[in-house]
Order: sequence, then structure tokens, then C-alpha cells
Amino acid sequence: MMRALLIALALAALAASPAAAQDAESLLASAESAMLDAERAMEADPELAPELYAQAAARYERIIAEHGIDSVELHRAAGNARLLAGEPGRAIASYLRAERLDPTDVKTAQSLAYARSRVGTTITPGVRSRTESALLWWRGRIPREALFLGAVIAFVGAWGIEIMIVLGTRRLGHVSAAILAIVSVALFGSLVAERYVHQSIDRGVIVAGPTDARSGPSDVVYPRSFEQQLMPGVEFVVLEHQNGWVHIRLADGRETWVTAASFERV
Repeated sequence: MMRALLIALALAALAASPAAAQDAESLLASAESAMLDAERAMEADPELAPELYAQAAARYERIIAEHGIDSVELHRAAGNARLLAGEPGRAIASYLRAERLDPTDVKTAQSLAYARSRVGTTITPGVRSRTESALLWWRGRIPREALFLGAVIAFVGAWGIEIMIVLGTRRLGHVSAAILAIVSVALFGSLVAERYVHQSIDRGVIVAGPTDARSGPSDVVYPRSFEQQLMPGVEFVVLEHQNGWVHIRLADGRETWVTAASFERV
């Protein structure tokens, strides 16, 4: 892991000042040292290990926040440390940030799946969530660049066939051109849909809890929305903010309110 993170820091350092690069490298070394100390503590002093893992995670997160090094490796490292610290909510938030950068990264996908299995609240996806998954079936399987290239090739191919028809060098090619045009539109549309769903929509994860969900922005005026509390790791879409509360939509379509302090944006 250290090698991949050092490469990420080295690339970022090209655009940073020497002092900033040195501070980032120092934070990275400190984070890796805390990870090693935590691993040793797992045998010698298991109660101390979670605190050391949390310290390591905080240092990885500082590199991202203070030095603008938004890399898959750093987000995944922070997620691993948070998960080992017993913080599945913050771990999922970090893994989702890594997934946003590279949906095809296998290590991130495996870690995210495991972290999600540790969440105590089970929410069955509703029609909206299932539709989004169907539209983005390629995500995690095909790189964005390959999908874009396929869309361009199909677009150029469709126009090429039409030009040959006009010039009389090809006959009965309208069906082929139409098929390629449909493929091009579908591929471009998938990229646009992914950008909207995973970049334009405000998403969050419960990180503190168990958290009571309320029917309105107050724990005094409004009753609980559900008997079951929302456990750290529950994912949702943020609809609005109001007086320290956020109006959210869960994966099954239900809407409720939670305190702003209980979640992190991804």
C-alpha cells in the first residue's frame, strides 16, 4: 500500500510546493506508522488498536483535505483504517469516494461490499434505486474511458455509413447506421446518467449512531419515523437542509430527517 500511496503523493507534489509535499509525505509516514502500531496492538492490547486505527484514518484524511490529493489509494486506505477502528459508516463513506474516482477498482469494490455487510440496518432498494442500478449496469465492469470510446466509434460509424449511402458506395445501410446511432446514444446516455446519479446528486452516509430518524426537523416536535434506528453505514440521498437537520431519501424510497451531525457527504 505504501508504494501506491507514495506514487500518488509524488504525482501531486509536481503541482505543489516543496513544503506542502514534505508535509504530505510526513503525514503519510505517520499514518502508516499508526497502522503498524495498531496491528501490533491487536495482539498485545486489543482495546488500544481501534484508537490507533482511527488515528491512522484521520491522517490519511488530512492528506486528502489539506493537500487536495484526491486519490483512490488514499480514500481506500482511510476506509480500511476506519473499518478496522470499528467505524463502518465512515469506512463506507471513504470507499464510496474511492469508487466515485474509479468504479472499476476491484479492491475498493471488495472492501465496500464487506463494509456494507457490517451495517445493522437492512434497507431493500425501491423502484428508483433499482432503475438507477439497471441504467448503470456497466459501472464497476467497464471503464468510463472505454464506454466513451465505444460511443464515439459508434457515432462515427453511423455517420460514415450514411455518407457512403449518399455517395452511392454503399446500399441498404440505413438499418446498420440506425443501430450504431442507437448504440452511440445509449452509451453517451449512460455516461450522462452516471454523472447525474453519482456526481450531481447530494449523497450521504450515517456515520454516528444508532441514529433516530424523525418525521420532521426536530427531536422534540416530531416523532420517530421508524421503530428501528438507522445504524452507521446507511446510505441515502440528501434532499434539503434545515436548522441542523437534513431531509433524506433512503434506498427504498422512504423520506425522513436526521441530524446534520450524524452523517457525512460522499
